[in-house]
Amino acid sequence: SPAPAGWQGPSRMKTIYLHIGANKAGSSAIQAFLVRNKEKLQQQGYHVLRQTHDNAHYYLSNAFGYGPHLKGVDKERAINETISEIESSGCKNTIISSEYFILSKSPQKIRKAFASYNVKIVIYLRRHDLWFESLYKQAVKTVPRVEWEKGIDGYIKYVEQKKSQELSYKKLIMLWEEAFGKENLIIRPYEKESFRSGSLNRDFATVIGANDGPLEDSGHVVNKSFPVQYVDIYENMKRHEKLKPEELLNVMKWMLKQEDDKRYSLFDDIQRQDI
Repeated sequence: SPAPAGWQGPSRMKTIYLHIGANKAGSSAIQAFLVRNKEKLQQQGYHVLRQTHDNAHYYLSNAFGYGPHLKGVDKERAINETISEIESSGCKNTIISSEYFILSKSPQKIRKAFASYNVKIVIYLRRHDLWFESLYKQAVKTVPRVEWEKGIDGYIKYVEQKKSQELSYKKLIMLWEEAFGKENLIIRPYEKESFRSGSLNRDFATVIGANDGPLEDSGHVVNKSFPVQYVDIYENMKRHEKLKPEELLNVMKWMLKQEDDKRYSLFDDIQRQDI
């Protein structure tokens, strides 16, 4: 029987490297690295999708229903423009990155839209206890209003009840495995000891088959983590209805200039073992 219309065959099929996070596992750093090196990557045959929002491909993750919520986005148009850009890029490979793809949602719509491409899913996973800590600190840092019960335990229960964020790596991986196949999942540990030359960005470049040598890796911290010794104080401040947003912002700016105090921890040893 004849091949389906538009099917290019395995040898000619373009590849999409879809980086889905995880959130709080270096995604912002990877996205900044890709934008900074897009011309050098283009020379190697890797096209970094142009439709960026804060260095990430949020228009596309929004179009597929993952978020973030962006006003005025024509979802079908965003998907069609992405495919047109891939086809006209002149490159065999395209890189797409949004940590919102990690949210609890079936990726079957993505599989259908990219059925004519060889899709590789790239994800970095960090140790669960460290991930939970980082998620909690980011939430305290960014949400306008605290809606969970006090502390990190209250936050984890809140996320579990909302069911928007999949906290089980196994369930998350199974969603993407069912859509794209186990052989198309590239799962990397978010651990500096495992990174190529100790660099997350160079590790990512190597994972997708690019030559990391010519690429610029600034090593600058992107999206600085909230200092652990102040997270409880700042959470309590956000619960205080009389504090104005600008007052909270000034306090947060000062806190972010401080380094983590290693004497503080959000979990005790027994809790870490249980997680």
